Amino acid sequence: MKLNRLVLLGAAVLTAFTLTACDDKKAAPQNTAAEKQYNIGVVQLVEHKALDEANKGFVDALAARGFKEGKKRQV
Repeated sequence: MKLNRLVLLGAAVLTAFTLTACDDKKAAPQNTAAEKQYNIGVVQLVEHKALDEANKGFVDALAARGFKEGKKRQV
């Protein structure tokens, strides 16, 4: 029973450290709301025509809504 509590506590501490390590507020530049830039990550493990077209469609849809490369977004 005590071992289960230690394992649970260790998992909670590890999760807390992981979540705080992902916080990038210190490194991000402070932009105003008008010039806020979004960084979007796309994970594609293999090359495939359908996956490439889906990625292109996603980027084109963002551009159609005003999120141009380098201005408001970075993919």
